Amino acid sequence: MSMTDLARLLTDITALAHRAGDAIMEIYATDFEHETKADESPVTAADLAAEAIIERGLRELAPDIPLVAEEAASQGRLPDISGGRFWLVDPMDGTREFLNRNGEFTVNIALVENGRPVIGVVYAPALKLTFSGQSALGATRTNGDGTATTIRVRPVPADGVAIVASRRHGDPEAIGRLLRGHTVAERKTAGKHGAYRKPRPSSVAAGPGGWVPASAIACGRPPRRRPCRGSRRRKSPRRTSLRWRSILRDGASPTRRRCAGWMRRRKRNSRRPGPC
Repeated sequence: MSMTDLARLLTDITALAHRAGDAIMEIYATDFEHETKADESPVTAADLAAEAIIERGLRELAPDIPLVAEEAASQGRLPDISGGRFWLVDPMDGTREFLNRNGEFTVNIALVENGRPVIGVVYAPALKLTFSGQSALGATRTNGDGTATTIRVRPVPADGVAIVASRRHGDPEAIGRLLRGHTVAERKTAGKHGAYRKPRPSSVAAGPGGWVPASAIACGRPPRRRPCRGSRRRKSPRRTSLRWRSILRDGASPTRRRCAGWMRRRKRNSRRPGPC
């Protein structure tokens, strides 16, 4: 596909992302509900409406290019992409942010050739921001008033790198391995777009800073904190008392505070230790 054809397609999919974003915002203004998919992630009418608009538009633009879309894929509808070229779509990336009404959700559309995105658009409808790019030509950020600014990956500042991490996903150990040998000057949290997160099939698209998908950085979720289940063996009363005293002093979860209160009552009443 020529550069001219790609440029034309980029214009078309940008308009398509805006139409999908308009449909999302119509539902955003209502008292919508959500359901839970098999992978325990939420889905709303906005996800389905946006995907229907994008799917219909891409079929009209390029009927011979297969489409991998998140909601269709979650239902087991996956096309043959062995030809090396396919559309990759997340109709609304950041459904949890949509549910929380913080505006940090995006429409993502990309064309992938031989494992690399060649054009893509990320549209944040609540923020009226559009990020689009074409391989070898770079990327732009367009505001709601139509003002476009070229964006690129900046050189590493002398005082260190800036980290943008998802407030809901991310493995600190994986991020630590990635940053080994680098000085970190600043850390910020954000919604799912433009942040480190667990990889999903639809997470590759053109975003701020160029063609580096968020899922290529780090994956996984932070380990869940297990609640206290009590002691399996008796400890020295003094050692136990000091242990819980230090927990309360340094800060503890509500579960551990309840356990600490139970430990104080046990010591006062000379009871045998039991489960929390």
